[in-house]
Amino acid sequence: MKLLYFIFLMFKRSIKKPSFMLILILMPIASAWLCSLGVGQGLKIKAGLFSEGSFDPSHIAAAENDAIDFILYESPTDLERDVVLGKLECGYIFSADFPSEYDSASLKNSVVCLKKPQSVFCDIVNEALFSELFGSYAYDIFKTEALKYTTADEKKLAETYYNYRENFSAVSVSPEYAKTPQKTDRGLDIFVCMRGIAGIFILMGSLLGGYMRFLDRGVLRAFSPVRRRFAGYFYFLVPSFLSAVSAGVSLKLFGGFNMSDFLLLLIYFPTAAAFGLILSEIFPSEELFSAASALFIIACLIFCPTANDIIALAPEAAVPMAVLIPIYCIRGNISAAFVTVHLAALVVCASKELISQRRRI
Repeated sequence: MKLLYFIFLMFKRSIKKPSFMLILILMPIASAWLCSLGVGQGLKIKAGLFSEGSFDPSHIAAAENDAIDFILYESPTDLERDVVLGKLECGYIFSADFPSEYDSASLKNSVVCLKKPQSVFCDIVNEALFSELFGSYAYDIFKTEALKYTTADEKKLAETYYNYRENFSAVSVSPEYAKTPQKTDRGLDIFVCMRGIAGIFILMGSLLGGYMRFLDRGVLRAFSPVRRRFAGYFYFLVPSFLSAVSAGVSLKLFGGFNMSDFLLLLIYFPTAAAFGLILSEIFPSEELFSAASALFIIACLIFCPTANDIIALAPEAAVPMAVLIPIYCIRGNISAAFVTVHLAALVVCASKELISQRRRI
C-alpha cells in the first residue's frame, strides 16, 4: 500500500508541475498545427500561374501531381506578392504571345519565372511545368517534324504517336533491384522521423524524473533497501508514461498512427524509464546526472534521425549507437531493447546495493 500511495503521489506531483504539463500539452498542439499545414499527409509545393494573353494554363493546374500544386492567378501583382510572402515556392507569367512562340520554337523570355533567391524546389517545378506544356504541344511538334520526312497521313501519325505515348512502348526498362545493406521495417519517412522525435521526448520526460529523484533524496528512506531501488524506478516511469501519452496523441493527430505504433510506445516508455534509472545510478550526483543527460539528449538529436544511414554505411557503428534508445523508435525493434535495458538496470542496481551493504558492514 505504501508503494501504491507513493506512485499516486508521483503522478500528482508530475501533473502539478506547470512547466512539465505545458510541454505535454504543447506537443499535441504543435503536431495538430503541422498536420493542418499538410506536413503529415505530404506537403505539396505551391506554384502560381498567370497568362498575359490567350494561353489558358488551366489544364496545368487541373493535372494530377502528387508533389506540386499549381494555382491560377488573375493578376501578376497578386502572384508576385505571394511569392515574396513565401506562400508560393515560385510563380510563372506566360507572355501575351506564348502559344505562337511555343509553336515557332522561339521560347526565350516567353515565360517569366518569379522566385526567391533561397528557393530550393523551383528547379523541380520547372521540370514539372515543362512536362505539362510538352504534353500539350508534343504532338504538334512531332507532326510538324514527321511530315518533313514521311508521306503518312495525319491520322496514321496520330495513331502511332498516342500508341507510343500511352503504352510507353517507345522506352524499354529492365529494372534491377540492388540489395540494401540493411533491412528496415519502414522507410525513414516524415512520420518515422516524428516517431523518433517522440522517442526523444519520452526519454526527456524520464530524465526529468531523475532530476526530481535527486531533489527528494530523503523520501525513499521510508522504504526498505530492496524496495527503495524499485520505488526509485517510478521516479522515471511516471513522467515517462505521461510523456508517452502526450507523444501518442501527437502521433495520432499527425496521421499514420496504428496499433503497432501504440505497442511500440507501450514498450518504449518503461525502457526509457529503466535507462534513466541506469544513468542516475552511474552518475550519483545531481550535477553529473544533469550534464550526462544533456549530452545524451544532444547525441540523440544529432545521430538518431540519421541512424539508419550511418549504420548502413558503417555497420560497426551499430554497437556504440545501440545506447541511443530513441533509435529503436525509428527502427521499430524495441522488444530486445526493453529486455536488455531492464536487465542492465537490474544488474546495476543490484551491484550498487551489494556495494552499499559491504560498506555498512
